[in-house]
Amino acid sequence: MNPLYISIVSLMVSIITSIFVYRQAKANEYQVKFAEINAKLPTTLELLKEFRSENFLKYRDYIKYELENDFPIDDNDYSTLSSNALFSARIISHFLDNLGLFVNENLVDKHIVSKFIGGEIEILYKILEPYIKKERAKGNLDYQKNFEELYFVCNSYSQNKILSKTFNKPLEDE
Repeated sequence: MNPLYISIVSLMVSIITSIFVYRQAKANEYQVKFAEINAKLPTTLELLKEFRSENFLKYRDYIKYELENDFPIDDNDYSTLSSNALFSARIISHFLDNLGLFVNENLVDKHIVSKFIGGEIEILYKILEPYIKKERAKGNLDYQKNFEELYFVCNSYSQNKILSKTFNKPLEDE
């Protein structure tokens, strides 16, 4: 047998094998990504369901539409809020702080959270931010840090979305 023929056949087999291995690796990568999404989906859906529940809506609406009128931030912090106002503020901020922890730990997909409730998170954080900062000034420097980081994740997503529409570019992934 001709050595050149053997070399050509070996090269072709190597190329075909490399192509097959590459395609298989890509398929495995897709399956892993799909499995990650599948694993996170029940938790994510449950959290979003809670966020949109009727009771939670009452707390969100109070924070968005009444808190600043009832307790202007210049004169108040958490310690001066009524029990109803404090309960609403804590329910919202602690829930979003926990959600932020889940996003930071990659237990919940940040893109899904940003797409579904990112705008609400941004609004709620901006309203509660002065109260949170007053609590931090009392010595608890990490108070609601996960909520703050969640706000930045959602705000970053919103800004990318605006920029992508403005300049007709695809969204950047962080």
